[in-house]
Amino acid sequence: DSPPRPRSSAKLVWDSVSGHFLAASFAFSTAFSVELVLRAGVGGVSFLKNAWSWLDLISVVAAWIDLGMIPSPSGNMPNLSTARVLRLIRVAKVFRVVRAAHIFGELRLLIKTYMA
Repeated sequence: DSPPRPRSSAKLVWDSVSGHFLAASFAFSTAFSVELVLRAGVGGVSFLKNAWSWLDLISVVAAWIDLGMIPSPSGNMPNLSTARVLRLIRVAKVFRVVRAAHIFGELRLLIKTYMA
């Protein structure tokens, strides 16, 4: 029998902060959900006619599904390929920043600098 391997420092760090990431994800999902409901209430039917609103709706739903796919304490793992697809959908929300860049010149410059 070989002695047990010591845990890597990266694993120790991840174990200590993973709960914080989960809490932040829950907080942001809640905030985006509230924002989406308020915009739908104010916009009414016109909210559903806007493609960006649909992207926001899909992104928020994907975030909640992603949160629901966290492994259970019994160790059952969810379908990780589905989780990856949902995360890609959430990344699509970044395109809203690009749309806003046309309005704000400084933001456009910041995005161009970042992309270079």
